[in-house]
Amino acid sequence: MEENEKKENIEEDVLEGEDNDDIDTPGIIKDLRIKLEKCEKEKREYLEGWQRSKADFVNFKRDEVASRKNAETMFKENIIPDFLTVTDNFEMAFANKDAWEGLPKGWRQGIEHIYAQLISVLESHGLSIIKSEGEKFNPEEHRAIGSIEVDSEEKDHIILEELQRGYRLNGKVVRPSQVKIGIYKG
Repeated sequence: MEENEKKENIEEDVLEGEDNDDIDTPGIIKDLRIKLEKCEKEKREYLEGWQRSKADFVNFKRDEVASRKNAETMFKENIIPDFLTVTDNFEMAFANKDAWEGLPKGWRQGIEHIYAQLISVLESHGLSIIKSEGEKFNPEEHRAIGSIEVDSEEKDHIILEELQRGYRLNGKVVRPSQVKIGIYKG
């Protein structure tokens, strides 16, 4: 409605104050309408272009955030499992009681502290230990390396010994626990 009023005001302004005999009023009005339509068309094109650019930028920003998150996840999935060998070596050193107890107490405490720091850093990046001993065998989280015959049905398929610790990274198993399970032959 405002556009029609503006057009009428323009027509009135053109007609007022001029001698109607000397000018081609319908021609001027026609030219002005053409110019106005052209300006309105340009305005729509610019507005639509700006809106498309803004939407493209928002989409780009969203995609970039997702891409960075994906790259970070892939990096963690590739690098963190490499550190599991280091944690295994610490655990083997701790398990060798004679050699471990033969070290000076200060050395043992220092090594235990370094191990705790390593585990803490890995956990802060989403690594978690798979609980095994005493748990029911789950083939998605555990790999049975051996079995031990048990005398009760309650211990059937229960993990009796963990040979190598298993880990999850952000809920996904990156290494299953290697275990021995109880087998009841009743």
